[in-house]
Amino acid sequence: MQQETQALMAEIGFLAGGHGYHQEAETICDALEAALPGDGKPVIIRAFNRMNAGRPEEAAMLLEDALARDIREADMVRAFLGLAHHLAGREADKRRVLGQVVDAGDPDAVRLARALL
Repeated sequence: MQQETQALMAEIGFLAGGHGYHQEAETICDALEAALPGDGKPVIIRAFNRMNAGRPEEAAMLLEDALARDIREADMVRAFLGLAHHLAGREADKRRVLGQVVDAGDPDAVRLARALL
């Protein structure tokens, strides 16, 4: 799968989950995981899908499991973990995780972390 197609599929997955098409978002994640083993985008989309479905604790578990593995885009995964903690009302965990992101350096992840702090 070409990089441009992968990016487009990831964007569609985010949009699908954000508009209530949770099963379709999961199907897109399955395809992305097959094409991009070890990439952070599918787990971020799956977690975002769960957050949109009102299940932030489940999203946090997915993201924590991904961070326990050697996953690419770990800073962005942590930023979304901070969002999941925020939605779950876990302020201390949110601040701890987002503090790590701000210190990390990925500009996109840092912007998201700062917006949530």
